[in-house]
Amino acid sequence: MIRATALSMIVLLSMAGCSSEKTDGMKPSSDAKGDSKSDSSGKSSDDSQSQQTASGQKSITVTPDQQRLAGISVAVVEPRNVESTLSVPGQITMNEQKTVHISPYADGRVTDILKNQGDLVHSGQVLAHLHSHSVHETVGALAQDFANVTRLQAAVMYAQQKRDRYEHLYSIQAASLEQKQGSAQELVQAQTDLANAEASVTMEREHLGDLLSIAPASITPANLYQHELVPIITPISGTVITRSITPGMVLAPGNEAYTVSDLEEVWMMAQINEADLHYLRVGERATVRSDAWPDQAFPGIVTLIGSTLDPSTRTVQLRITLANHAGRLKPQMFATATINEANAGNSMREAIFVPEDALQEVNGVQVVFVTADGTHFLPRSLRTLKPVNGEVEVSEGLRAGDHIAVKGTFMLKSDLLKGTIDEE
Repeated sequence: MIRATALSMIVLLSMAGCSSEKTDGMKPSSDAKGDSKSDSSGKSSDDSQSQQTASGQKSITVTPDQQRLAGISVAVVEPRNVESTLSVPGQITMNEQKTVHISPYADGRVTDILKNQGDLVHSGQVLAHLHSHSVHETVGALAQDFANVTRLQAAVMYAQQKRDRYEHLYSIQAASLEQKQGSAQELVQAQTDLANAEASVTMEREHLGDLLSIAPASITPANLYQHELVPIITPISGTVITRSITPGMVLAPGNEAYTVSDLEEVWMMAQINEADLHYLRVGERATVRSDAWPDQAFPGIVTLIGSTLDPSTRTVQLRITLANHAGRLKPQMFATATINEANAGNSMREAIFVPEDALQEVNGVQVVFVTADGTHFLPRSLRTLKPVNGEVEVSEGLRAGDHIAVKGTFMLKSDLLKGTIDEE
């Protein structure tokens, strides 16, 4: 047998006194036996011991007297009726349907930054500027096109005057038919050249208007060189979530510069167990609470139930849409949603709850200590939901009639771990 509890520990724990109070949702157990027994070797089991059961699990032996000294209390697990709702933990995220990731249309170097993370912005507002060689070259080409149009407009005017003169001369037989036809042909060619130049201006203006996010018709020869800085513009109103650029940084088309999101409506993303899917439907109302605002309930609506199952967790993605006009819900906040079970058939269900004090973490796993005879305790792993009012709902691991330690469980955990260390 492995010694697991020092006398000093028992003395300290004895100050806590024994607890015979009734625990909420639990029934005090009367299975603990009052007699101390000896093992086959004749050694007394008065000290709590860590033993190996036939199944290979570690058990801790604690006599009734030791339980009284250590304040260990055992109760019977009893289910109780609760409202038929699902409590689902999740996380607040941006509404991706109201979020934009903004990139420049042209490559360039960041010259100035006008908006930063957390700033409120309006649709069409400039967030930053770039100086772009591509835009500079487009401005130069457009300037040449404007000049070419002006030159060809003069050529057309000259060709029209020449044709009119030869038509008059031909009418008084002072010019030949060939000269008359030649002047007409020159006018047609000048008009064609002008039309081509005007088409080139239109194309370059539209290209420059796209790069600068301005109306092409607003670009004229008089203001052409005022449009060489490329603005980074937000297409929606909202909050700047991220700024990925700094002054002097060189960007290419497609490089993300800003993320802007309208946080007046957010999502809560959660995972629903496979077994609970038949209770849910799109359009179901939900109530969401956050640790940041424990006294406030945020109404929401189920807007998505995922179409695929995660094979590793056996869960399906759930999305709840929430109004957030006051801006209290922030992306990345943890939250819990309570959802009415739409098809439960009645408003009540049976559930098992244990006090938070009954739970201990062993090697990263939540466990309770179960006893069949009142003196031998075995750790049992559980699946639990979020604690509420000092209690935890158990989704897997316990059933009605199980006897578990509800107080003094830290001593049982210490004995279990000490036995493991001593064996090593």
